[in-house]
Amino acid sequence: AFIPESYIKDDTTRVGFYNQISEAKDIERLNEIKEELEDRFGRLPCELETFIYGMKLKVLFGQQPMVQEIVIEKDGVKIVTDKRETLTFRKLSPKNLLNLFLEITEDTLKQNHDS
Repeated sequence: AFIPESYIKDDTTRVGFYNQISEAKDIERLNEIKEELEDRFGRLPCELETFIYGMKLKVLFGQQPMVQEIVIEKDGVKIVTDKRETLTFRKLSPKNLLNLFLEITEDTLKQNHDS
């Protein structure tokens, strides 16, 4: 999960985008950065897509008081809880985990609304 040099050749520009992505506080801002990258440099490479999805996970899970840390690894995602338990999602990409989280959240909101 990184910005490849082949995608953004200029070091200063690449580091600037890396900082913007890392410091984004909400999903909307991450989507804006993604759109700007696609407008300026074309389709995002897989590594950068993974980086952005990972940051979206961090934003969403960061709003949950029990989540202390999220680690994006080559073969999955680890979530460390406030009780120092580690949930490891092997073979589950940040994108798929994000979609799962959003699906659960939407179902919960719908159930609460229907009650």
